[in-house]
Amino acid sequence: MNDPFSETALTIATVFGSVVLANSLGVSGLVAVAVAGLYFGNITVKREAYMSLKVRTTVFNFWEIIAFLANSLAFLYLGVSMNIVNIGQNVGLIVLVFSFVFLARIISTYPILSLINTFTREKIPKAWRHIVVLGGMRGALSVALVASLPIEFVSNNNSKDVIATLTFGVVLFSLIIQYVAITKYVKKVFPNEQNY
Repeated sequence: MNDPFSETALTIATVFGSVVLANSLGVSGLVAVAVAGLYFGNITVKREAYMSLKVRTTVFNFWEIIAFLANSLAFLYLGVSMNIVNIGQNVGLIVLVFSFVFLARIISTYPILSLINTFTREKIPKAWRHIVVLGGMRGALSVALVASLPIEFVSNNNSKDVIATLTFGVVLFSLIIQYVAITKYVKKVFPNEQNY
């Protein structure tokens, strides 16, 4: 097919199909959608034989709008349901969890980027590797995963409240701390650039 609307409808069917399949297998629909999106965006869409430039532009514009709306809703949910008192009471634990999350990002990201530099022709400069590590400021998927915890998990104990507090706290810390860190780093490494 080389029709923008048909191809867009196919991507929507892929998203919903992955959720239905994942739910029928008893696994996370959100993770299934993320995997389907990564596959579709990195394998299928990049080949001109599968999707023309016109169709690709239409599909990308559609999903950019959907991603913006989904992120907005996730952070609206975060703002409405976040309990600042709980975050204040657990700030030490949140800092500890944030440190582990950031350390895990460092441990996983640098080796992958080194492998890319080793096995591909495209080399990633050291400054950009640091930006990739500092740039992990997204929290919408984490918020959505906490919001989608099953009801039986919630009714057994207050585990969802603890997980939600830690997740929201880590997302908040990452947005504040990593934003400040990446802004300062980019200004230091690329002083002549105007658009950050």
